[in-house]
Amino acid sequence: MDLLAGGSERFFRAEQLRTDKLTTLSLDPSFAVLVVLDGEGTLRTEHGGEHALAKGDTYVVPFDAGQTELSGAATVIRCRPPAPEERHG
Repeated sequence: MDLLAGGSERFFRAEQLRTDKLTTLSLDPSFAVLVVLDGEGTLRTEHGGEHALAKGDTYVVPFDAGQTELSGAATVIRCRPPAPEERHG
């Protein structure tokens, strides 16, 4: 779910992600800031890192974390830089 007003994609992206106990979301490598709005979950990185996330947490994901997975029962906002094809200037 896209959360930003039209035209803002030139500067950054934000999407709402939801997981439940039966769902694991696979996320492509990207610099991102995760803000946990509700629930609890786990962020696992391609290189073996595992981080507990809970309501109110903010977590910075570096690009070199690689592919990541979000599991648990949580609602998270994922903020990222603009998509490469949308950059201007």
